[in-house]
Amino acid sequence: MYKQFCKNISHFLEINNEENYRSKLARELLVLSDVKKYKKWEEENSAKYIEASFLVYNLEMYKEMYPSLRKFSYELWAYGFDSLKLQDGHRADEMYEKAKLVDLLLSTHYWY
Repeated sequence: MYKQFCKNISHFLEINNEENYRSKLARELLVLSDVKKYKKWEEENSAKYIEASFLVYNLEMYKEMYPSLRKFSYELWAYGFDSLKLQDGHRADEMYEKAKLVDLLLSTHYWY
């Protein structure tokens, strides 16, 4: 499922290369598509590490609404992604759209 997400997000950005809201959200989801970079950010305790880990936490909030996110968040954990709860959160409407987009990218719509 994780590898499918990584392939699909790349393909999604290839075919949606114009500047719009959905492509902006997809680019923000790219932090979840490279485990090696994530591990490097974790070692450095960088802002990207915190951003990605907070994104994982927020996606988990939608696993009842989008069952594919339940398995995806488990796979992220298996790959070593952390889930960090922070005081200041993402805007709820934006996070909802990101969750919908991840659910779409986990389907076969953007198979390459």
